[in-house]
Amino acid sequence: MSHRSNTSPRNIERRRFERIPVEIGANAVVANTEATFECTILDISEGGVKLEIPEIDIVPVQFKLYVPETDLIYACEIVWRDGRYVGLKFVGDTAI
Repeated sequence: MSHRSNTSPRNIERRRFERIPVEIGANAVVANTEATFECTILDISEGGVKLEIPEIDIVPVQFKLYVPETDLIYACEIVWRDGRYVGLKFVGDTAI
């Protein structure tokens, strides 16, 4: 009888940092424009965040994420999109 393991490429965890579930209001700030979009951080790690953002189709790949609760700004890049959810990695210095 063969035993199949659950280690297909789809099931392998590729994140380098532990994610912490949160629910924090934030704003996506698009460079060189006055455009900002309200969003919610759903989880956070040393390397990035998962966001829920309603206007996902008009948010560029790179933008700044302002978190009023901590008064920090993060330079971010979208690494995946799924409906109204996006995964971001922090680029450059973590907080500006």
